[in-house]
Amino acid sequence: MEGEEFNPTEPYTRRLRKILEEYPDGSQILREILQNSDDAKSTEQVFILDHNTYPSSSLFKPHLNNNCQRGLDSYQGPALLAKNNSLFEERDFKSLLSLANSEKHDQFDKIGVMGVGFNSVYHITDSPSFITDDKYVILDPHKWCYNGGVKFNFINHELAEKCPDQFAPFRRIPCDIPCDELFKKPFKGTIFRYPLRDTTGSDISDKIYNPEDILEMFHKFYEIDSINCLLFLKYIECISFYELEKGANEPKLLYKIQLENAEKVRQERHFIVEKIIPMMDLLNSSSLNENNQLKATYVASFSRQKGDSKEPNSKWLILNYLDDLLETQTYFQNNFRKNIRDYKFIPNVGLAVPLNDLNVTGKLFCFLPLPIPMPFSVSVHGYFAVGAYYYYIECFNKYCISYIKNFF
Repeated sequence: MEGEEFNPTEPYTRRLRKILEEYPDGSQILREILQNSDDAKSTEQVFILDHNTYPSSSLFKPHLNNNCQRGLDSYQGPALLAKNNSLFEERDFKSLLSLANSEKHDQFDKIGVMGVGFNSVYHITDSPSFITDDKYVILDPHKWCYNGGVKFNFINHELAEKCPDQFAPFRRIPCDIPCDELFKKPFKGTIFRYPLRDTTGSDISDKIYNPEDILEMFHKFYEIDSINCLLFLKYIECISFYELEKGANEPKLLYKIQLENAEKVRQERHFIVEKIIPMMDLLNSSSLNENNQLKATYVASFSRQKGDSKEPNSKWLILNYLDDLLETQTYFQNNFRKNIRDYKFIPNVGLAVPLNDLNVTGKLFCFLPLPIPMPFSVSVHGYFAVGAYYYYIECFNKYCISYIKNFF
């Protein structure tokens, strides 16, 4: 018996288009990049808007020859670059191959869970690329040049010397390594490059991005998000924004937001997140002690800088609390018939109290600020899920409100 086989698959680009239709544009893209860097335990995040267009005579030769409408030379123009000081891990590479299927779903020290955050960058680009350690990766969802993407070892094959134009857009980033030494040895960090979509014809998005749009994105982040984005993150201590103008040799600093007393509060900032994995393992093996609540309290001092002008420091009282995991597990099994491990329902709540300006409007957070203002100056953090909202409010009332009253 013979039959005609069929494969009910959906093009990668169509899936991305659907994700973007339900995923925010604008400065939300920067927050998603920031979240991924924090999950990678980076302490710094650098954004660079590069206005330049680079030569294209010595680029890689594409694997596919489809007489397509775009080659690698299409991505040598203006771009957003994002650099952090952590290496991309093998598990991270696997996440890139999946849509809405994150490798972080069982990593309880990570923020990400749904697997769609990175895909927000496709609002602005059709072909992201990045360098980490000795790897150079190009993602090609349209399969115009590669069959979805390709990963090179640029050290072993001396690719930066053989194809200098391919690496030219990465050479003028703020870095401690001299330009002529860059990419001759493994890079101790990760640099993402997002060439801006400058023409129609993409199956992912019809929106064209120009450098002015990215500048506006930077400005909104600094004016609206800024210090808020550092309040409940675990590792990021500095966020900076640069602009590399046409023909310039070095980028100029536009904005910087920094945790000034990082060395003093680093241990308290990491305290709960570094203990949550072994505690969840004990919970899974039914070995967790009944007395398993954790709390961390510290005063964080933040600064903001616009160009050469630095604002006075802003001090915040930060409270983080992990409630009883056994009690939480019982609650979710009885009310939702779910295990907290499977859905990452962690009873981790927090408060951020401004100490300099009590006129600040508080916000609701899930590590990063949500577009939901609070009716008071205190900001509230939690792993919020719609069905679990009232349980988190119980956790909040149980510890945080009484703590504020005692503090003041």
